[in-house]
Amino acid sequence: MSAQDIVLSPEESAELSRRTRSATISQRDGRRARVILLAAQGCSRVEIARLVGFSLRSVTLWCKRFQEQGLDGLIDKPGRGRKSFLPPDAMAR
Repeated sequence: MSAQDIVLSPEESAELSRRTRSATISQRDGRRARVILLAAQGCSRVEIARLVGFSLRSVTLWCKRFQEQGLDGLIDKPGRGRKSFLPPDAMAR
């Protein structure tokens, strides 16, 4: 699998472009969208990593997830991040 294997539908291309320009979406999500757009334009993974500021491994991961899951693959999986230290009763307050 290479970054050049990504082919976008017009709808996917429009949505990814919107995400890269959006002021309300997180920078992280905008960068992921940019990775996919650059890959669809034929840039190599090394070029994409340099332009976006991701590692080569991260570029490969996001391209693979996009190919497998489409736009939904660019969203963080549930359960990621630091878990709460508060007991459930303290969180209810």
